[in-house]
Amino acid sequence: MKKIILTSLLFPILTLTGLSQTYLAKQWDHTYGGIYVETLTSLSQTADSGFILGGYTNSDSSGEISEQTRGGYDYWIVKTDSTGNMQWEKRFGGSLSEKLFSVEQTLDGGYILAGFAASDSGFDISQPSKGGLDFWAVKTDASGIKQWDKRYGGIDSEWLSSVVQTADSGFMFGGWTFSDSSGDVSQNSRGGSDFWILKTDKNGTRLWDKKYGGNSSDELYVVRQTTDLGYILGGTTSSDSSFEVTSNSKGNKDFWIVRTDVNGVKLWDKRFGGSDNDNLLSMELTMNGGYILGGYTISDSSGDVSQVTRDTSLNILDRGDAWIVKVDSLGSKQWDKRFGGEWVEDAFGYVTPTRDGGYLMGCASYSNISGDKTENNFGFEQSWLVKMDSAGTKLWDKTIFVGREDEYAYPIETYDGCYAIANWSEGGIGAYKSEDRRGAYDFWMIKFCETNIPQLPAADFTASYTEICQGGCFDFTNFSVNSSSFTWNFPGSSTPTSTVTSPTQICYSDTGHYTVTLIASNAGLSDTLEFVNLLYVVPLPPANITQIGDSLFVQQGYLTYQWYYNGAILLNDTNYFLLALQDGDYRVDVVDTFGCPNNDTIFSVQVGLKEFTINGFSIGVYPNPAKSELSVEGLEAFIGGNIQIVDLLGKEIYSSKIINRKQEIQLSNINPGIYFIEVRKGNINSFARFIKE
Repeated sequence: MKKIILTSLLFPILTLTGLSQTYLAKQWDHTYGGIYVETLTSLSQTADSGFILGGYTNSDSSGEISEQTRGGYDYWIVKTDSTGNMQWEKRFGGSLSEKLFSVEQTLDGGYILAGFAASDSGFDISQPSKGGLDFWAVKTDASGIKQWDKRYGGIDSEWLSSVVQTADSGFMFGGWTFSDSSGDVSQNSRGGSDFWILKTDKNGTRLWDKKYGGNSSDELYVVRQTTDLGYILGGTTSSDSSFEVTSNSKGNKDFWIVRTDVNGVKLWDKRFGGSDNDNLLSMELTMNGGYILGGYTISDSSGDVSQVTRDTSLNILDRGDAWIVKVDSLGSKQWDKRFGGEWVEDAFGYVTPTRDGGYLMGCASYSNISGDKTENNFGFEQSWLVKMDSAGTKLWDKTIFVGREDEYAYPIETYDGCYAIANWSEGGIGAYKSEDRRGAYDFWMIKFCETNIPQLPAADFTASYTEICQGGCFDFTNFSVNSSSFTWNFPGSSTPTSTVTSPTQICYSDTGHYTVTLIASNAGLSDTLEFVNLLYVVPLPPANITQIGDSLFVQQGYLTYQWYYNGAILLNDTNYFLLALQDGDYRVDVVDTFGCPNNDTIFSVQVGLKEFTINGFSIGVYPNPAKSELSVEGLEAFIGGNIQIVDLLGKEIYSSKIINRKQEIQLSNINPGIYFIEVRKGNINSFARFIKE
């Protein structure tokens, strides 16, 4: 059962804890997608104050997607105006899967798209595979019309994660490669995967490439051109000191940055990390000539990680915090900061400088209020923002409320000093999301601006669950702001109204969907938050025992089953069926997938009974349930006739002639389930039912 938080849609101005008399006011939000999955990987603002969003999709033409799939996943980009209204969208791909990880506006007003291609030539891909996955770049004009595409790679696989247009109007592509010297890869592998950059002219023609790495895996996520026209590369290394890696591992994976000159000649490298895994996923140049690095860490305080973990869940398999490292122009660490709550923060999107000299970072968070998090999640996983000053001190944080699950967070400061955030979301209408989802996951973008306008009353509350079993109760926790009195309405419950701040034990005896309304008031002003059919009271599962011969069974598909004989638990009998071995009373307890329980008892069971007698003839089957072999007896009157097994839908599973009074049937090729046996000769027939385990 899922816990959610419900926030008013009427007054979307929300307090930012720790920022005195400053609020974030929602400006707008928009959803873009098709019938299946859209994965967003890139957001940037365009010269006309609009936005370009990029990622990949496996949807056919539907929703905002106007073109059919090429096959598997395809690149997908969406261009919007300054208020997020879609102006056009385009998809590019081949017969297999292509995934886009970076899209940037170019100096001519067009766009450069960078990711990887798995397909051979065909559809939008003009060149055959070099081997495995290849870098694949697509250049479009200002309307998204393809001008050219290029693929680059070696005999093995390459993964393209970043692109930047260079000062000479060419392009620098960055990612990693597993290939030895072959194709476009001019140097042999250092070991595992290596950083790989490839420089082209403005038409995508390869000029040169360089490889950097150590004796294990090195993955490049970001490449940027520096003010002296060289390059800074940022990613993750698992290598010890070897080849271009000049320092040993701090512990598993570490942040790794490499500085080069304009020709890709390495000037220096630096690594940062703690005793466990640290993954760099974002990097930008800063105003003072240094670099801001962002990703996540599962290290506790150790090495370069100066703060202890925020995670108090003690779940060593699912933990981590966002980790930000600031370095100067020579790569020397100036400070580091970690941000997180009681659970895991991962799916790191961006860290980016802001015009006030501070920084903005976004990731996905599973945590409720705890650690650095000042707001509970709406859904299970939510996008989360942290605004920092120039020293990395948190100024405020913001959870982006959606009723279901969001992945990643790509925040940018907009030209007007506000903030746009994009992710891929499975949320429908509710909380900050004003449009329903198109499919499983969609691109979603929202814009906020800071304001000093005081808040009107805003209704905001949590429900302990969205679903309960029949006869159960809900609790509600009130998070309304600027409110002094409350009116709750719970139609259909045992307590239809309440004026307490946070009502508890609101119980429902009848099944169905129920609406909850909260009116939060203060000084003659009020805010009404109503969620229609928010609560679902689930009917108790049927648990009717049926007896056929010595076999007892109930409905399939429940989460758990437990059988009892004369009130004593049968520890090993936890299936939907039971072979009764003794006369007596039998009970079964069932729990369905909602967690709702029920039970049934069948009294005075007698064992050793034949299942059916038809036309005066009866047959017996044993063992029942059966595993690998079934014996059918009592066939004297049917010799020369036919024996048949059918499933519950009447489909024939087995058929054979009857040659003896007792027949053995092998069940190794029959799936578990309930089946009927029919024996027939002329106008006489008989039936039995058995269970295959």
